[in-house]
Order: sequence, then structure tokens, then C-alpha cells
Amino acid sequence: MAEHEAVLPIHSVTSGEGTPVVLIHGAFTTHCDWPPAMTGPAAKLGRVIAIDRPGHGKSPRRRYDSDARAQATQIRDGLGLEQPALLVAHSFGALTALAYAEQYPDEVAAMLLIAPVCFPEWRMEQLFLGPRAMPIAGPRISRAANMTVDAGYLALIQDQMFAPQPVPPAWRASHPLEALLAPDRFVREGEDSWASSPLSFGAYRRARPSLPLTIMQGEADHIIVNGWHALLLKWFAPDIRLVWMKGVGHMAHYAEPARVVAEIARLVGARTR
Repeated sequence: MAEHEAVLPIHSVTSGEGTPVVLIHGAFTTHCDWPPAMTGPAAKLGRVIAIDRPGHGKSPRRRYDSDARAQATQIRDGLGLEQPALLVAHSFGALTALAYAEQYPDEVAAMLLIAPVCFPEWRMEQLFLGPRAMPIAGPRISRAANMTVDAGYLALIQDQMFAPQPVPPAWRASHPLEALLAPDRFVREGEDSWASSPLSFGAYRRARPSLPLTIMQGEADHIIVNGWHALLLKWFAPDIRLVWMKGVGHMAHYAEPARVVAEIARLVGARTR
């Protein structure tokens, strides 16, 4: 980061005390993504910090700073944690978590990746969202789409995210739908989507994770088909603990929150003993 550039803030909601547990959400969500079992006082998992990823919710982001490494740096500088954290990341948030561990390995105690996107790939949403990342024309495209197809697209994506489970009414109620549908937010989603394509240098990881890492992957995931990201990451780093979740879709932390909480507690305990 250039010296004249100010550190951008990270919006977060914190509960509990102890080891920092940073929750990094995926696409089309905010810090509201996580179930109460993970963020409520009853969880007792440590100092749980649910963030808005840069460019989402109330966390600002400079235009075109969608690279996972830039997002990781903003999170790290914005939070200013004084001890190594457990990073819990979902879907697209996993790219950011891996970039965080790659750049600041001494500041990460362990990671839990839920239905992760770990590697660059071509995805259908890049065709729909990618053009919005373009200079000048991108925001105009987003405004036009916002008046016509975006609401239906977002509803479809949310259904697919939870399938084969239904979308929980409480999840819909907790999400700031108007903010998620704002044209500038779709521009940020377009930048994120394009940053995960094979044409983006920032999507390629340069380090293998050597810290304690668990992947939890639903076998019925409609977004990360066949969990190939999890399988490929484990191929690179065989010591990774890979947990398959039968009958569970992309939102595993909602389908089986108790199981996810137990894994977080295990990782926190392993680092504090």
C-alpha cells in the first residue's frame, strides 16, 4: 500500500472474549450471514468478529481493489488484531482467508473453510456480473440490470446457495436486501467474480497452507459442484482435515451449525492447549 493511502476501515460486529475468531463471508452476503449459534453469546468460541468483507455491507473498498490479497490486507489492517486469529471463511471468502494466511502466516492460528472457492475457474456468474467490473461502462450496465433482472437473479442465487435445504426465513429477514441489490454492490460482486477468473493473477495462490486447516464441504453443494476446490487444496496439502457433510448444500453453517461450531471449538482448543 502506498504511504499516502489511508487504511480503509472494516465494519465488524464482535461478541465474546479470548482468541480472535474472524468470520469472512462469501458473495451476496454481509456480516449477517452467520447463524446465531456461531455469533451469539451462547457459542463461547472466543472473541468472534463477524466482518463485512471489503466492498460489501458497510466496509468500503477502492474501485478495482477486488484482488483477494488486497482484501486480506484491508481486513488485517482494519482490524488491527494483537494476537493470531482463527479465520473462518465461506465460499468466496476462502480466497481472502487463504491470501491472509499467505501474506501474514504468523498472524493466523488456524483456518476453517466452509464450501470454499480456493482456485481460479470460469463460472457462469462471471458472464452475468463480470461486465460490471469494466471502467465507465460497468456501473451503467449495473444500473440497467438493477432495474430489470437483478432482483430475480439474487433470489435464484439465494435458493441455489441453500439447496437442497430451503432458505431459512430468519436468514432472509436478517439480510439488508435493499443494500444487497444496490447497483454499486453488484459492481463489487462483478469485480470479485472477475478476480476469481483464470485471467486474474491475484486468483493464483503462491503458498501451501502449513497451519491447522479444516475444510467442511457439503456433498449436495449446488454452487461448488463435487467440492473440487476442497479436493484440489487437499491434494496440495494432504494434512488438511476434510469433512464431508452428507445431504448438505453450500450453506453448511446453516444446515448443520452445531457441527460447524464444534469444529471451530476444536481448532480454538488445539491452539490454546
